[in-house]
Amino acid sequence: MHRGSDTTTFRARAARVFFVLSVAAAFSSCMRATPRTERALRVWDFKYGEAAMGDVMREIDRAFEAKHPGVRVDHRALSDVDDDMVLAAALAANAGPDVVMVHSGAELRVFESHFLPLDEAFAPYADRILPGALEACRGSDGSVMAVPLTVQGFGWYYNKRLFAAAGLDAELPPHRWEDFLAACGTLGAAGILPIAWGNNPPHGSDWLRRSFASTFYSDEELKGLFASPAFADDDRFIRITLLIRELRDRGYLDSAGAFRDHIRDASALFRSGKAAMYFGLLSDIANWKEFSDALGPADL
Repeated sequence: MHRGSDTTTFRARAARVFFVLSVAAAFSSCMRATPRTERALRVWDFKYGEAAMGDVMREIDRAFEAKHPGVRVDHRALSDVDDDMVLAAALAANAGPDVVMVHSGAELRVFESHFLPLDEAFAPYADRILPGALEACRGSDGSVMAVPLTVQGFGWYYNKRLFAAAGLDAELPPHRWEDFLAACGTLGAAGILPIAWGNNPPHGSDWLRRSFASTFYSDEELKGLFASPAFADDDRFIRITLLIRELRDRGYLDSAGAFRDHIRDASALFRSGKAAMYFGLLSDIANWKEFSDALGPADL
């Protein structure tokens, strides 16, 4: 997309990374001190409850227990919707887990002070990780605070049937900012919700920022963009925030999104054919396969 002199093309280059944030180094030293006493390693994650991923996690747990006699893995499944609130409450009560899976971006920034640096423990495996993914694991001081589990891409999805119903060219989605705003206005005038969006927790705004950032920043700048709070004072980041605010103020983002989850609720809204566009993932969940199955390949 383009706005004024800025080249703002929507690109699925920004990555969403799931992390395992661990205090394993401290736990290992504790195990060596008392090898005969069974100890529980408390692991929390929001993939454990899924059928396919849960089976994999349980296999990993068994392998870990076999390699570390006297250690029992106490694995708890979290909800991807309120995992941040559950973790925050547990940490406040000094009852947090030993290992936890969180999202990159906002969650990592919020919780990083509770985690131990993993530079030394992770060093032997660093060459197996994509450089960009490893950079996304660094905390505000540059230390490796997490181990990436998956690297995830973003993408804009649109419903061709709803575009056509509003009189838009369903085979030519907008590429310039002005055209995008005009398309949203046309959809809204036709009684069609332009963008399904959720921001409770704040995944929706975080994902939009990352989408726009891939246009305003170089690949090198993106590597450490969110590692320091200083990015919030950058003129380009302020510009990105204003673009998102413009979408909200014009009513193009779902007004109920402030109370909905972006991954679960907003994707379901788009999947049901009640919104024209959705900014989602390229794999895992809220992705092209789910939408294609629900809407039909011809309409996606």
